[in-house]
Amino acid sequence: MTEQEFKNEKLYQGVMHHVRAMLLQGIITEEQYCQIETKMREKYRPYSGDLLSGINLIVSKIRA
Repeated sequence: MTEQEFKNEKLYQGVMHHVRAMLLQGIITEEQYCQIETKMREKYRPYSGDLLSGINLIVSKIRA
């Protein structure tokens, strides 16, 4: 993993931590969560995002 890939991973994980908290608090919907997650994966291209993108860990609906 390069330094830039590591930086992108940290940024992605940090953003998604807050997005998950918003989902759990009811601030955003599951649909909004999925939209945000998709956009953040496109923006940061995280290593873990590709590994886990097809696995539904939080929301009950299948992700688009």
